[in-house]
Amino acid sequence: MSFLRKQDAKIIAPSLDCDTTFFLELAPKMVPTSEFNMATWNAQLDTIQKQQGMQNDLNKIHSLAMTKNAEVNAYTMSKPFTALARVEDMIPVLKKNGLTLRLNIKRPHAHVSNHTCMELSADHLSNLLAESADAAGLKTIQLRTKADAVSEPPTHGDMFVTLVQTDKGHVFSHVDYEITEEHDHKLHSNQTSITF
Repeated sequence: MSFLRKQDAKIIAPSLDCDTTFFLELAPKMVPTSEFNMATWNAQLDTIQKQQGMQNDLNKIHSLAMTKNAEVNAYTMSKPFTALARVEDMIPVLKKNGLTLRLNIKRPHAHVSNHTCMELSADHLSNLLAESADAAGLKTIQLRTKADAVSEPPTHGDMFVTLVQTDKGHVFSHVDYEITEEHDHKLHSNQTSITF
């Protein structure tokens, strides 16, 4: 059932009763407090609302299936995206309005600080468009949190966002998420410490 397969992976049948979910949202890019502008913020919220009305996969909970591969929990969307704008149309909306895409892994019964959130910016998407597609017409980008940039294995896991190249442009296909079983268990059971 996984959309992303590794050559040397032993895949165990997916667990379809996975309570962990995926949530994709448009959000204003973070700015320093000194640069905050209420008129800009309201315009961003207006744009987000309009985009949600046109793109049904935004701000929608997507179910995930989980497989275990050695000591790694691999989550994949149960169904691919069907209602998102072409990437070529999404990039100008993000840039013009100071928006970004936030990709969230939501763990059931866990404190919000134990969810995983990663950013997919207009720059990430532009760079991905410039890459060559594989034989199936897919382009994939790997995302990590800033805190995990040099961690191996990453505490918060890796997300893989995949686009499909078509004759009309690029469309979002799906998101995969991988995290070590140990780190996933800690995040599910609220055993991580919060530092400020």
